[in-house]
Amino acid sequence: MMMDSGKNYVITHLHLAYGSIGDSIILLDQLIDKLKELNMQTVCLTNHGSLADMYDFYYACTENNIKPIIGCEVYLQPEEDKKSNTHLILLAKNMAGIKNLLKITSDASINNFYKVPRTTMEYLENHSEGLICTSACVGGIIPQLILKEDIDGAKKYINKFKSIFGDDFYLEIQPGEFQDQIDVNIELIYLSEEMNVPLVAANDVHYVNKEDWKTHDFHIRINRKMTAPENDDESIYADKIYYMMTYDELVNSFDSELYDRDVILKAIENTNVINNKCETVEFKVDKLNLPKFKIPEGYDSEKEYLEDL
Repeated sequence: MMMDSGKNYVITHLHLAYGSIGDSIILLDQLIDKLKELNMQTVCLTNHGSLADMYDFYYACTENNIKPIIGCEVYLQPEEDKKSNTHLILLAKNMAGIKNLLKITSDASINNFYKVPRTTMEYLENHSEGLICTSACVGGIIPQLILKEDIDGAKKYINKFKSIFGDDFYLEIQPGEFQDQIDVNIELIYLSEEMNVPLVAANDVHYVNKEDWKTHDFHIRINRKMTAPENDDESIYADKIYYMMTYDELVNSFDSELYDRDVILKAIENTNVINNKCETVEFKVDKLNLPKFKIPEGYDSEKEYLEDL
């Protein structure tokens, strides 16, 4: 099925099986084939807390004339709860953004790991150059505050993100018929208008085709050491819409009785705005880029120190 060339959008929230282990079943060749089928020229990668498959994703896309946008769904430590984590989407606009993503994910794993690799608002503030930020799924800090009916708290974080990312901060709405998603979407639409923050519509992609939900469901249950559901139609996820949608499917996934259609169309169009903000980066592979290690006193070279270790 080919989409109308005048009706295109960019998937800004997508997980691959390699980097989002136990939470996605999408393999690279399946992703590329589906992007071609949908006539999509750009795609973002946002695995959980990791850039592990960044290079494979990059080469698979560029070899097929698809623009790759490197991103990550990082785990953010809330300032009010040092032992918790929430979600946040970061997308690299350029090479400076990619370098900051590498710093953020590395620091999160080395210096702030608690159950998952977490970053902090302070670290984001110091490493925000070249990055676009969205509020992520219902697991994000702003949606979580909305669900707790702490709208003042949600506004506080919106202002924090605006101060860090400026016009590159977006409130993310998603398809979904479960009540939490609907409540979050409606409040984010209000907050978008009140606080002058653009919306972006994202179908949080974990599998390729609509009918793959059951395979994905079993994949998660196996990973979590759970038994099969008693009801054959039961899903561990609240909905069965985490697949690669066409433009029309994405539009129609937002109930017209709940949402203003013009607002939804603008939020979907903002995926193309994000695409236009992002450069086509180039990874150079003409030499081996090894990290530079600090050599302790008593050693003449990295090689000598490595051999001793």
